[in-house]
Amino acid sequence: MKILIAINSDIYVRNYLRTKAFSRLFEKFDCEIIVNNSISLRGEVEQHPAFRGLYSGNARSDRWHQILFNVLMWRNRKKSQTFLYRWMRNSQWPLLSPGDSLLRRAALLLRWAVGAGRGPNGLLIPFLGSRLLSGITTRWLKRKIPINPTISSFFTNVEYDLVIFPSAGYDSATIDLTRLGRRSGTKTLCLIDNWDNLSSKTVFWIRPDFLGVWGEQSASHAEIIQGFETEQVFTVGTPRFDVYFSPTAQQASASHYPFPYVLFVGSAMPFDEEGALHEVETALDQLPSRFQKFRVVYRPHPWRQGKSGQPPFDSARYTRTLLDKQMASRELSHSGKGVSEGFQPDLDYYPSLISHAELVVGPLTTMLLEGTLCKREVLGLAYPDGKNAHTSRRYFAHFDGMDACEGFDFCIQQNDLVPLVQEKITRDDPFTQRSVAAYPRFIHKPLNGYANELLRIITTIVEER
Repeated sequence: MKILIAINSDIYVRNYLRTKAFSRLFEKFDCEIIVNNSISLRGEVEQHPAFRGLYSGNARSDRWHQILFNVLMWRNRKKSQTFLYRWMRNSQWPLLSPGDSLLRRAALLLRWAVGAGRGPNGLLIPFLGSRLLSGITTRWLKRKIPINPTISSFFTNVEYDLVIFPSAGYDSATIDLTRLGRRSGTKTLCLIDNWDNLSSKTVFWIRPDFLGVWGEQSASHAEIIQGFETEQVFTVGTPRFDVYFSPTAQQASASHYPFPYVLFVGSAMPFDEEGALHEVETALDQLPSRFQKFRVVYRPHPWRQGKSGQPPFDSARYTRTLLDKQMASRELSHSGKGVSEGFQPDLDYYPSLISHAELVVGPLTTMLLEGTLCKREVLGLAYPDGKNAHTSRRYFAHFDGMDACEGFDFCIQQNDLVPLVQEKITRDDPFTQRSVAAYPRFIHKPLNGYANELLRIITTIVEER
């Protein structure tokens, strides 16, 4: 059996190749790897024994893809509240505060409308995605967008039995590989890379034959939001979580720090993390003397987007907060944005960092789920931060039900942050045996690791053929 594996992003090099997610496939089948020539870590892929070649993107074609993705996102916004949030964020929807006068609100919306009317991600999307025009728009765009010839060249004179590609569900390569699979009669398997991808990006305008997803929630999103049939969807988990589920992860590991700490994990989305860090410090300052050795370890998101009012980290502005060692090894830009995607943090660092934290706090990001997997107290910040629009919980569909996980709580009002931190830190009866009943909803735990689970799924697909 011959398998083609496509790697389209630096993060997939870390999450799939470095974790050896495909190792069992390389042992059992004839596998070839192709890689996008624009990624920073392509040299790492080129050294792999299964490497076959490079493909390139097409900026003009990618722009048409993005317009179609956004139109479908808007057209299907009732299927996921996060779709609406994404459009509002892409269109630079302004922050409207409860105390704003009607005149100020009108001025903000007028200024927004002028900008949104000019850009391709603003008012054009609701117009093209309207009930009247969406059918015409999508048909025209589908006909206009060609298949990437540098990808289709790999299908010339070669017959594959299966094409596998990790994906966020929002890139042209995923669509083109699926179209090529249809054209050549080759089955396609898309491995959804992140927890929120099926509820936060768009809908597939051509569906792969099979989908590998994180857990029960993602499987539900695949069917309800994306329109897949049940038999097309496999819960496989994610290879980057093997570090939490492996036998060695259960063994005690030394802390990265010689003091007790609260771990503050940053988000890729805009959030006033500086303000929240100061409130966490205030909470610790008000606790009895036995808590005075506590520090706050701040781990900003490696690829955080530009943040309103979020300056570069400066330890001089804090009394207890320091930058996490792994992130401190990379210089953050003065714009407040993260480093390039060529920087891929070592996954083996995470379990010790999280497991030794007394509390994990942060805006709504995947590392909060990782905190629950490490049986920590976790506090998800889901309040309007006063500086960025759309920071509340209602815009994050994948977090629905997270508070069913033992030890996890949402902070819905900013005024509750200090008392909630204090409550969680000072609990007299910390959990020692966590209930895992809620975890399968969000993440599947393979019995023998991701690589073996993926092999099992592919064997099932082959047998069905």
